[in-house]
Amino acid sequence: MSTPTDPTSPPERTASGSADVGPLAGMRVLVPRSPDRAGPLLDALHRAGATVVAAPLVTIAPPADPTELDDAVARLAAGGFDWIAVTSGFTVESLEAATLRAGHTLADVLAAGRAMRPGSTQVAAVGDATAAALARSLIRADFVPTTLQSARGMLGEWPSTAPGAHVLVPQSDLAESTLSAVAYTNRPAPALPPEVIADLAAGRIDAVVLTSGSVARRLVQQIRLPQSTVVCSIGPRTAEVAADLGLPVGVVADHPVPDAVVAALVAAVAGAGVRGATACRAGA
Repeated sequence: MSTPTDPTSPPERTASGSADVGPLAGMRVLVPRSPDRAGPLLDALHRAGATVVAAPLVTIAPPADPTELDDAVARLAAGGFDWIAVTSGFTVESLEAATLRAGHTLADVLAAGRAMRPGSTQVAAVGDATAAALARSLIRADFVPTTLQSARGMLGEWPSTAPGAHVLVPQSDLAESTLSAVAYTNRPAPALPPEVIADLAAGRIDAVVLTSGSVARRLVQQIRLPQSTVVCSIGPRTAEVAADLGLPVGVVADHPVPDAVVAALVAAVAGAGVRGATACRAGA
């Protein structure tokens, strides 16, 4: 995994060997995350031949007051929730931190809840990437939406539950819905380095990957992208926010995983849809 670097000097990764290797050869792509949080995506773009600029647009931090989350974890361990809905890898990290404060692992807490009340404490993951993050914590997701991997997709495919079921939904402090507990805070990162702003404005960065609506909002606060810039959104909700903000026409990865992002960008380069990406027009 890459180590964090000075945000005033964003790292670039290029494909090894010839610059003509890979379907994205010659393309410069901005990934608005720090290298330590975006390693798999940077590596996938690198393998496809892209030159990648990594510079965060938002910062993720623990909640200012962890009491609410800690109380929710204690209730989780007591079997007080029928389900926990996990909506991002950041949520997994925050839950792990909360359980460690209590001297346990997240897997231990979930197992304790099930032991206290059999049939409780089932785990829903918003998508494959989040399910993989849970798996790294030795937790198997009981439910992952298959059609639309987003909060909307999760609700649309939610398994039948008994009336009055209790669901824990730990999310960002910027989440749209009323939360059971704030798991982490989402705040603007320092401004993009001047050279990155200049390259974006001049069209010297060919594509931007949007990993969330908050990232899209932070981007438009700093730069107006040329219409030639390819905007790749990770998920339909992020694409809706990008369209509302007037960002250029782009593509949407059909899953929030590195290979789907690469497929979407390849589709944009080819000028035609391919499996793994769908066209997204501003205002659609």
